Amino acid sequence: MNSTDNQIPLLYFKDFYTWPRNWMGFEIDIEVGNKILQEFIPFIEYLAKKNLAISTIKKYMTDLGVLGSEIIRRIHDSENQRTWPASKILLYYIDEKGGPFPHFWDPNDFTQKRYISAYDSVCRNLFKFMTKQV
Repeated sequence: MNSTDNQIPLLYFKDFYTWPRNWMGFEIDIEVGNKILQEFIPFIEYLAKKNLAISTIKKYMTDLGVLGSEIIRRIHDSENQRTWPASKILLYYIDEKGGPFPHFWDPNDFTQKRYISAYDSVCRNLFKFMTKQV
């Protein structure tokens, strides 16, 4: 990955590199959050190369932010995961069905069902990308 690739996420979210601080519950979360963020960059670059609409990429990235936040929250219950490579962490939480259900969403709320569906779609696409199925 070249240095230009690291700038691609900033085209969509100027605060992209501060996301780990937003996700953290404790200072120790920033390191693993940064590792996860680095795993998102090739996927975001891939999306940008597909010439998707800016709004579509922003929606994908919003859901990546939700995923990162939820993973950090769950790592508090599985401290050993902090030592895992970020790709292993992500593939532990995402699969062909989607991602971990965000704790702050209500599965019975009709309005949130479309957000849940979109989030799971992004997680599935990230899984396919990471396992080279795209």
